[in-house]
Amino acid sequence: MKKILWIVAAIEDIGGGERLLFEGLDYFQESNVDVKVVTWRLNQKAFFDGTYSFDNIELLESQKKTSRNNIFSHASNRAKSFIRLYKIAKSYNPDLILCQSEFDTIFAGVLAKLLSKPYSVLIFGQTYQFPWDWVKYTLLWKKHLRTIVDSCQGYKSTIPLEPPKIKLRNRLMIEFLALVRYYFVRKANNTYTLSSQVQWECECIYGIKPKILRAGFSEKKLTERAEIFGNRVKNGPIINFVMLSRLVKKKRVDLAIKAFKDIKLPKEWHLTILGGGEELSNLNRLVLGLQLEDRVSLTGRVSDADLQRHLSSSDVFINMDVGDFEITVIEAMSFGLYVVVSSDFVIDSDFREYSAIHAVHPEKIALRGFLEDELCDRLIQNKPKFSALKNFTWQYYFSSIIKDLK
Repeated sequence: MKKILWIVAAIEDIGGGERLLFEGLDYFQESNVDVKVVTWRLNQKAFFDGTYSFDNIELLESQKKTSRNNIFSHASNRAKSFIRLYKIAKSYNPDLILCQSEFDTIFAGVLAKLLSKPYSVLIFGQTYQFPWDWVKYTLLWKKHLRTIVDSCQGYKSTIPLEPPKIKLRNRLMIEFLALVRYYFVRKANNTYTLSSQVQWECECIYGIKPKILRAGFSEKKLTERAEIFGNRVKNGPIINFVMLSRLVKKKRVDLAIKAFKDIKLPKEWHLTILGGGEELSNLNRLVLGLQLEDRVSLTGRVSDADLQRHLSSSDVFINMDVGDFEITVIEAMSFGLYVVVSSDFVIDSDFREYSAIHAVHPEKIALRGFLEDELCDRLIQNKPKFSALKNFTWQYYFSSIIKDLK
């Protein structure tokens, strides 16, 4: 039996990274691959209200949670747990060490060197999505800063070109970690990204070309969801729009809400926003302020069963995230929904083959214009190609990792 040690910084919320982790654990177990997960922080609510269960998780020594702005303390606290991490890894003796961020590549790489094991890196969220990731301003990264920021509207809107003012010890720590991270990402046996955007960013920064893998649903559910779509009443009297995400600023849910103010559609419509997060109260106030409370519903966090029910009864999925890829978009596609994404989302040949997807500039006028001028005609002709989704399943994603392990 093959064994994988999977390093995850935190398992404490419901999100795409957690979904990927648990779907991977399910797949590996079904494939007779043993997995041990090690993490610094753990919260049971991240198990999607009991949708997933997994016992082989090692919680590393609890350290005081520090702000990401204090990179010196944050890194020091993590480093203190390395001896225990090493003992766990040595005792477990994995065939592969896996991590799911560039930062954790440092731990995976050092362990791999000490134990003479291969390691692979899943780059789930790229550096340039997050303003707080200061590595982009270090000596190794800053020569690519303007080129990469200018490549994506979401980056241009959120990433300053001028570095923040930080304490000297934090600056020195960031420069050191940037060098170590650069070394271990380049030395990884395999590296995987979710899109050609991040693949290109890795080519710029690290001089490597990762393999593109992405997923968002189980292949055994695809036939069932295609049948649900086939049996639906098309062109009903109301257009049901749906959004699904953690409610944080980078998801730009407010942009979508504002686009619906005074919108003129030939049918009645309703927008349902699924998910919880720090922006929930602000978004509720926005809906009330725009007098859209009869047309826009914010549900908060919902169960997986309610999520499937909402997706199966909706017509259009909207995602305006600052990002190249979203698992939620893939899941919406598996229900045959017409998908409207931000132009930051990378629509390559696989997405285009699905046919029912369109990108708009992430601005309320552009989104409203598309919804008013083009959407209804596209919905009438909507014939999503479910066969195009074969490379978007969890089975395809994780079977590729197992093949590389062999």
